[in-house]
Amino acid sequence: MCEFLKRLFGKSDINNAGDTEEDKKAKEAKMLPINPNEWDILSYGSGEVKFANGAVNLKPKAATKCEYGKDNEYGAWIISKIKVKNFIVNIEVNNIRQLRKNLKPRNFEVFWFFFNYIPLDNLMKNTNYFIHKMDTGIEIGRAFEEYGQEFLSTPQFSNLQLNKWYKYTFIKREQKLSININDVKVFEYDYSKNEISKQLLNESGHIGIYTEDAEVEVRNFSLIPL
Repeated sequence: MCEFLKRLFGKSDINNAGDTEEDKKAKEAKMLPINPNEWDILSYGSGEVKFANGAVNLKPKAATKCEYGKDNEYGAWIISKIKVKNFIVNIEVNNIRQLRKNLKPRNFEVFWFFFNYIPLDNLMKNTNYFIHKMDTGIEIGRAFEEYGQEFLSTPQFSNLQLNKWYKYTFIKREQKLSININDVKVFEYDYSKNEISKQLLNESGHIGIYTEDAEVEVRNFSLIPL
């Protein structure tokens, strides 16, 4: 039976016979090194962005004031040079530590995944985003210009743990989005069911890696345009 399965599926596919085509594509995604040849630095966040061995460490300046405000938030981010509309992305992320001092860090001061990212002047943007938060699970939404946001989904999932590696897989096809965390599907939804203001931005754009007031390391990024 084993030899028959090998001939039928190929050796590497014996355990994957039940996978969907998108699951199979996710496992075959091509690595896109995280380096200056493939990515642009948009902001250091008054701190550091360091590329090494196909990975990146983002460490914006630590906020030290005792109140929140525009001058007391530091974000570092990079965007892919390639633009895609629909895609499969695999990425591994470690939120090493939150950096805010003199005040309790906020639950969204972690890694953000941007997709269909359209850069505007003065570091403003239009983009979809994903956050795995410290105490309320997952948030998916759209971000506009400097501070504008439209919340789309808040699926339940275990809270983010610091200094722990997570593998995320994002599959976007038009208004359909599915997300795996550590190879387990945690979210799937078709936003075309929603009114337009509650749909994903759906034009070709960049992939963005962003951190707000946290030190983050990202590695093993792979991408398949769909």
